[in-house]
Amino acid sequence: MNLFSKYQNYYKEILINLNTNKIFYKYYTEKKTYLDAHQLLIQVCHFIKTNSRSDKRLNIYVSCDKSFFMYVSILAILITNNIWIPLSKSLPKKRVQDILSGVRPDMFLCDSFDDHSAFKKYTKNIFSFDKIKKMNFFSKKLFLSDLIKKISLNEIAFIYFTSGSTGEAKGIKISHMNIISDIFEQKKHLYNFRNIKNSKDLVFGDYYDTAFSIFFDIFFPAIYMGAAISPAKTKSEIILPISHLKKNKISILVAVPSTMQRIKTYYGNKKIKHPLKVLIMTGEPFYLNILEYIFKTFNTQKIYNCYGGTEMSNWVYFHDCKKTDLKKYKNFNLVPIGKKFSKVKSTIIKNELIVSGPMISLGYVKKRLNKKNFILRKYSSTFFTGDLVEKKYGNIICKGRKDAQIKIRGYRIEVPYVEAKLRAIKYVDQCIVVQKKIKNYENHLVAVLKLNKKMSESKIINLASKELPHYMIPSKFIIKNKIPINSNGKIDRRKIADAI
Repeated sequence: MNLFSKYQNYYKEILINLNTNKIFYKYYTEKKTYLDAHQLLIQVCHFIKTNSRSDKRLNIYVSCDKSFFMYVSILAILITNNIWIPLSKSLPKKRVQDILSGVRPDMFLCDSFDDHSAFKKYTKNIFSFDKIKKMNFFSKKLFLSDLIKKISLNEIAFIYFTSGSTGEAKGIKISHMNIISDIFEQKKHLYNFRNIKNSKDLVFGDYYDTAFSIFFDIFFPAIYMGAAISPAKTKSEIILPISHLKKNKISILVAVPSTMQRIKTYYGNKKIKHPLKVLIMTGEPFYLNILEYIFKTFNTQKIYNCYGGTEMSNWVYFHDCKKTDLKKYKNFNLVPIGKKFSKVKSTIIKNELIVSGPMISLGYVKKRLNKKNFILRKYSSTFFTGDLVEKKYGNIICKGRKDAQIKIRGYRIEVPYVEAKLRAIKYVDQCIVVQKKIKNYENHLVAVLKLNKKMSESKIINLASKELPHYMIPSKFIIKNKIPINSNGKIDRRKIADAI
């Protein structure tokens, strides 16, 4: 079986699932089966093809709340060999305009036409889900099996725009082959259900905006494995997901460590009763104190730390967490990112991790950005991650970004290392370190801390001096009752820096 035949099986497997009564979508008492999804999928595919006036592949933006129709629409765009572009409803208007100007939409799917009428200058083809539902497209028979044969596996499937928190939003082109190869690796390494008890009736919890890359690792494996997807729809469900998780019987949770930190702050050391079988941490540094908390309070069969990024669509390294990690990696206060997926090739040059493989994306929409980040090849590109790593006990530890290296009074400092050491201090719940100029003098480190017990600044400095050399100890400590987060539950570093 050649590479393309193998990857085509991804969509064939989905078609098999679409002919079953397995649950596709659940939100408390609201449930939809894969057969329901099949019927709606045919209707949306008909709609897209009816409104495609040429053989040109369309850029189709989707901006909407989490609904059964939304999930099916994304799949319809991919199956009709068009290009899906998620657009977050929480983005500022200026950011939305920058994105739409960079990749012009041919079609816009949304909850309500009124909410998006301002985008008429970019395209006249704005359609609400309600309007699509009312249309009748069944005059001509359409076979999904015929559509998937025409999918161009090595061409763009979707374009993801990064948040742009450190600069301009970068559109990243991801092919069907990129995402499918990554999902195959995830199933092989993370979802080996022979080692997990009671793995039937799997439910993925979806707590993230579709325009946030963690969504890949919920939607794409779920529809491939015939699992259900249960979205969070309210802010409280997203910020503190335990009630939603229990009532919707979530068995697979992909989350940022900040989510577990909030659960820890709210519930303390109380045992958490839940149906989780697999818990995956990703998207942020995973500190040992959070792993220790999970072991103490969550009775989860498997805990993984996964590493990657949108450019790698999405994970390339994983670590199967063990209690022995707490002692083994104490000096780092970080859970390792572990070992690479079997289809990934990697090397380390000047401490920077460089990865290659079929999951590496097609690069940025703005070609000028590719030169220093990618070596683009047809089936196995290379990406320079910009992450600094170290090998320890056969595993890789990600110590932070190259661009997080700064100089203070001539000393080279890695900010993530300082944060990890400060977080290891007893009673420090959260810690963010930023570089700021104080009174127009030279740069200084400023630490923003959230404590779970009152401590004086002199006490913190005294404890920090036992872990850090003098030049790494922040010149200023700011104690906060709450650390700001963004719409996807990650720590909002930019907001913290701007507020200091």
